[in-house]
Amino acid sequence: MNLLEEFDLSRPDFDAFESINESIVRGAEVILLASDHTMFDRAIQVLSVNNKRLKVLAGDSFFSQKVLKILGKEATGAVLAVPANLAPSPFWQTFKGVWGQTVPVSPRSALAYDATQALITAMRNEPSRGGIQRHLAQPTFSASGAEGNVKFLPTGDRQGSVHLMTVAPVKSGKVTRYSFKPLP
Repeated sequence: MNLLEEFDLSRPDFDAFESINESIVRGAEVILLASDHTMFDRAIQVLSVNNKRLKVLAGDSFFSQKVLKILGKEATGAVLAVPANLAPSPFWQTFKGVWGQTVPVSPRSALAYDATQALITAMRNEPSRGGIQRHLAQPTFSASGAEGNVKFLPTGDRQGSVHLMTVAPVKSGKVTRYSFKPLP
């Protein structure tokens, strides 16, 4: 697959409608939305005017109730790459027990939990700034996280994989809502 075009959402003259139409004319099959929170509204415009003509891949910034509420059906089938699998787990159950059913659990919740657990584990062993840094950098470092053990690569990046989720309809009687579901 070739990159046909790159559009800068932050440009003052960015036009979502023209960008989608130009992409289709050039033969695009997929849109990759790699925006951050500052360009979220413009990225939502892209999804809206796309009207499911092109497949959509997006990052974890799209894992938001706003996407489900504003776009709903228009976002169905979009694939999101997120850093945590939020299928029911002990972390998910604990989160719901503490925060209730109305607060949505997100990949960021799991990452924040993992970061806190890594810091606590490192502090228990060497409670100083330098000690924490040394402990986290050890190849044998491991902390219990939301999905399993938190470990780091020699580069300092977190060891682990990306999980794919999609927007899917959930029917309850006559009402259809939309939710994020893990892809198999």
